Amino acid sequence: MSWDAADALFEAERLLREAAHEYSLGRSGAAKAWEAYRRLDRLLKEHCSAGGIEPFCSALRSLHAAARSAVSGAGTTLPEARREALRAADSLLDLAERAVESLTGKPCRWGGRLEEEVRLRPSMLVNDLAACVHRLAEWAARLRPVTVEGRCFATADADPRAVEACAEWARAARLFEERGMYSAGDAEALAGYASGSRVQLRVGSASGHAAEIDVERGALRYYDEDRLVNLALKRLLEELAGAECRLEEGRGAGVERPSLECRVGDARAAARVLAAATSMDLRIGDRVERVVEEARRPCVLRGVEELLGLR
Repeated sequence: MSWDAADALFEAERLLREAAHEYSLGRSGAAKAWEAYRRLDRLLKEHCSAGGIEPFCSALRSLHAAARSAVSGAGTTLPEARREALRAADSLLDLAERAVESLTGKPCRWGGRLEEEVRLRPSMLVNDLAACVHRLAEWAARLRPVTVEGRCFATADADPRAVEACAEWARAARLFEERGMYSAGDAEALAGYASGSRVQLRVGSASGHAAEIDVERGALRYYDEDRLVNLALKRLLEELAGAECRLEEGRGAGVERPSLECRVGDARAAARVLAAATSMDLRIGDRVERVVEEARRPCVLRGVEELLGLR
């Protein structure tokens, strides 16, 4: 398997996320979803038609089948036939997740745990498909990683501006971690990838907790369901990185489509700010409660010892 497999998978993920966005707004995302399917189809032919790394090819075949089923199901017009087609796509996506998790050690679906009415929305299925493609792309990228800085990796064709933005994020993330501002689970999940003009960032342990900066277009997308985190990050991006941001709310925001979309002129500054997003899962109230508990414990112990005559 060649290094460009990761690039192609990241591109397929981008197309699927854009398709999910269109579906979530009640529009057809079929054109971009079918283009993503064709990318997966090409990858299968190039890397798996004559052998290849079987666990990788097994996962890729599963994603290929799920993609075709999801897009076909979304385009079915008869209500009952459409529901059955989307159920079939959901089952195939479950199989794809198991294949991806078997290879990477990590699950990838977010919507799989939701009730059927939500889980079978085309936007949710395609978004979950994108998340699973991302997991596979991460794995492929690490086969021949070019480490830029800490948790940041880059492909051979990455725009230097994307590489530097990724490195800035990694440096800022290291500072946050050294100061104890990340939970252990979130810190372990962090990863950045620069490919072409895009920087794709995994900014937390939850499936789909991600961000992307396109340095060519000056565009930033952030995915998170937590409204308070979105509001805080919007303010930081505007005040510290000079960004112009729009908060997206309503059905699907933060999962099936970005919760925050920004125009950015300074990708490096924006990347540094994105390192703060991970720290927002640690709330001041949690820290105060922990400090109080740590201060209270010795007092309680002394009181018990005195009561029992052990002092």
